[in-house]
Amino acid sequence: MSWLFIAIVAYFINAFTAVIDKSLLVRPIPDPLVYTFYIGFLSVFALILPYLSCLGSLFSYGPFVCVGLSWPGLSNLAIDLGAGLIFLASLFLLYSALKKGEASRVAPVIGGLTPVFILLLSYLFLGERLAFWQITAFVFLVAGGGVISLEWNVGEGGIRKRRLFRSWRLSVGAALVLAIFYVCAKVIYTHQEFIAGFVWSRMGSFLGSLLLLVFIKKRKAIWSATRNLGAPAGQPAKLRLALLAGSLLVFNKILAGVAFVLLNYAIYLGSASLVNAAQGVQYVFLLGLIVFFAKTRPRILEEEINWPLFGQKFLAVILISAGLLILAQV
Repeated sequence: MSWLFIAIVAYFINAFTAVIDKSLLVRPIPDPLVYTFYIGFLSVFALILPYLSCLGSLFSYGPFVCVGLSWPGLSNLAIDLGAGLIFLASLFLLYSALKKGEASRVAPVIGGLTPVFILLLSYLFLGERLAFWQITAFVFLVAGGGVISLEWNVGEGGIRKRRLFRSWRLSVGAALVLAIFYVCAKVIYTHQEFIAGFVWSRMGSFLGSLLLLVFIKKRKAIWSATRNLGAPAGQPAKLRLALLAGSLLVFNKILAGVAFVLLNYAIYLGSASLVNAAQGVQYVFLLGLIVFFAKTRPRILEEEINWPLFGQKFLAVILISAGLLILAQV
């Protein structure tokens, strides 16, 4: 069961990176567009992957195979780059949702609805048909997303009114765009080697980040944020904050990369369906981390946590986890 331990570690890392994303969007890098630019720009380092795979193959370590970075052809390249742009768009919607809403709501909603949209898109465009258990999983995932999306706010006269959480539209949009990316990825990996398809699609995200510099307002926002991250000498407090934010950003993306490798290694040792079924553990970890930081460092995340809210979110996580488990068994 070593694959299970590796998958659990990877999902804990993913939960931790979500907390860091939220904390960076709360204060040091408050503009989701700027944050998306940085992440897209860092995608250029995916070019290192073919060389790492060769190194891994040389020392016979892990499931790496030295395939190099082959030319995919113009049609496949267009699909790769387009998928990278779509992924960048999903990141912008994700970070916008995280900026506006609570991470303990946003992440499970996106994680629960993305498989639903994948099922629907595969049904509509890939000719796949939904089995009974897929529809059952669909119900659990939507129910979990619905439960966690409800929040109460105090209206006039102190009456508590029920509503959907503030960034639910952005969260649903992020899930839909992410599902489109996964469907594109399925097409990519059907016709290309994994490393080649992965690297070329990351180049799409990198080029998309550069395209943001074409627009004057966006370019000014990015340059302004970059200057803040490189705060001038003579302002030690701001400089320390800038260095901390920049270091956290890079460290967070390194952690995300480690989690990605661990998940793929877990799939290599076990099975893709079982590893995906364990994804619900990520939201349990996320909820635990949110509670911990909300109690010890409330300014980091700006999330409201009490026992009724915790019970609501935990119930939603159970429903979403059940949906993912059922889906994995199909």
